[in-house]
Amino acid sequence: MFWKIALILVIFVTQASAQNITTRLKEPPPPYFKILTPFKMLPVEDVYSLHLLENYFGAGDNGVLFFRPKIKLTGIYRLKEGRLRYLKRMVPRAFIAKVTTLTYKDETRLAIGYEFHASEETKWKERQMVLFTIYDRELNKSVDIFERTSSTPKVNYLKELDGKLWINFFHEDGFSQGGYLTKEPDGWKFTKTFSGWKQDSLDINKDVVIVGSRYSDDQERAKELRMYKDRSWHSLPSQRGVNFVSFFQLDQDPELEIAISDGLPNSADKRGRPEIAYLDMNAATGEYKRYKIDGISRSQNEFKEITPFDYAGKKRLLVRGDLYIDLYTYNYKWDRERLYRRKDRNSAANLQALPLVTMEGKLAFVILDDTEVMAYDYLGK
Repeated sequence: MFWKIALILVIFVTQASAQNITTRLKEPPPPYFKILTPFKMLPVEDVYSLHLLENYFGAGDNGVLFFRPKIKLTGIYRLKEGRLRYLKRMVPRAFIAKVTTLTYKDETRLAIGYEFHASEETKWKERQMVLFTIYDRELNKSVDIFERTSSTPKVNYLKELDGKLWINFFHEDGFSQGGYLTKEPDGWKFTKTFSGWKQDSLDINKDVVIVGSRYSDDQERAKELRMYKDRSWHSLPSQRGVNFVSFFQLDQDPELEIAISDGLPNSADKRGRPEIAYLDMNAATGEYKRYKIDGISRSQNEFKEITPFDYAGKKRLLVRGDLYIDLYTYNYKWDRERLYRRKDRNSAANLQALPLVTMEGKLAFVILDDTEVMAYDYLGK
């Protein structure tokens, strides 16, 4: 009699748990602007950052990594059939700063740039350092490929280009080193190619480095926007402080354009005029010219990040400010669509966004507002 009662209780608890899992699947709140429609998903909270995993599940099938430092957990998700699906998880080694995919031994791998901060708050490690680690796609095996002690550990760049894993990291206060990692018979080798002060944002194309800084750099004798090419620094046109830079392809010529957010104030007691713009090179003279795309609205303070991508045969820029997320589409002029507004307009909440083209060929956006993640389908063209 007792075992029958116990069996009934087990079945009841199991059914109740299944019902709880089902009812937890919900739609995020509708966005403020009707250009998006929500995905169904399990609520994900306590998230600090989003990282795009290009081609992680195969050609054109991307993933997203959520970093949750409070509970020391990392999860990998996939957008499929109208849902944000949870697939894998692992315990991170330290604070995750940058993530990218790479091809290693003919397989897709995951590379992570870690920051070890010796503080009571994080307690990741006693020694302050940066560490770069490669994982297999199942997150079961890993190998450390490069580490460096740092007084101010910060990983600023991590990306595979032409078989090289390019990195940039701070190893002293305000001073960073950049170069690439390659696999040699006796292990991974770091080749230093550039260094400098105040490299707040950067991007790399082949062996050309573009660097943006919030302030000018007297040591490099360059302004807030500069290019490292042929072993020397060259100033590029910008409006005062530069917050973000990215190479992208806008037209048909072989030279890439440069998307920037600039116009930051030169000092804390001044008010800037933030703008997003792009630079195009004159093939005849080799000189770059700056073209304004848009200026900041009164309710925002700055443009924080620009993500160039292609969709439906059009060039697009996903622009993240401190309050709004906007989509700019190029049709011989830049058309703006406002996608999202931060829920709490009066806080300094963390706001991030990633564009993903799903396996069904639809454009979706994964958005982090404060610590909550949401996913939306794009309804525009």
